[in-house]
Amino acid sequence: MYFFTKQFKQKYLRHFIILGVGLIVTLFLINYIYYQTEKRSRAQTVNVTFSFKPSSTNAQPDTDFPVTVSVKPNADMTIRGYRVKLGFDKAKVQVKNIEYLLGGVSAGLGDDNSSLATVNQFGVVNLRGEITSSAGQPLTTTLSSDIAIITFTSNSSEGSSISVDAVNSYVSKISTDLTLSKISSVSTSPDGDFKINAPISITPSPTGVSSPTPTGTTS
Repeated sequence: MYFFTKQFKQKYLRHFIILGVGLIVTLFLINYIYYQTEKRSRAQTVNVTFSFKPSSTNAQPDTDFPVTVSVKPNADMTIRGYRVKLGFDKAKVQVKNIEYLLGGVSAGLGDDNSSLATVNQFGVVNLRGEITSSAGQPLTTTLSSDIAIITFTSNSSEGSSISVDAVNSYVSKISTDLTLSKISSVSTSPDGDFKINAPISITPSPTGVSSPTPTGTTS
């Protein structure tokens, strides 16, 4: 009887141990899958916004004006390079000068002063820069980083705009394992476009409406 009871206890003890180990492994896998899902979700929501400084100008024909292109991420990161594709109305403005501020132009890939003829022919500026420092270039959420200054020449007094092609604009982020990942741009067009000779919108003041004077009634 004692031997049978001992065997019974050992049998169920093994079952409880196996069940406990299985439960621990299951909880570990659930936690791991949840962490990886959250990690991927956070990575997918990281993005950058390209903007202009100033946001608008009034420029008569044969007048030059500078436009600074800046970038700001929604999470701190370090980048190796970037691409910003800009579009403009070539009939109303032309590019006169391109000066890179963040890193240098990617040779053979980015537009600079040697490619102004092509830029002005198609009305597209392709800013492609790379950071030469091995440490890369930090970008923070607290301030915008200037990428380049583009000087335009106005050919018209009519209104036009300069816009960012968000689909083809991005930065190359250096990951913790030193690999590069593309961080996409948020679309801000048309509200975020650089406005040239934009018409001034004047909201008319409400005109007073005179109320009819009540007439006296006779009983």
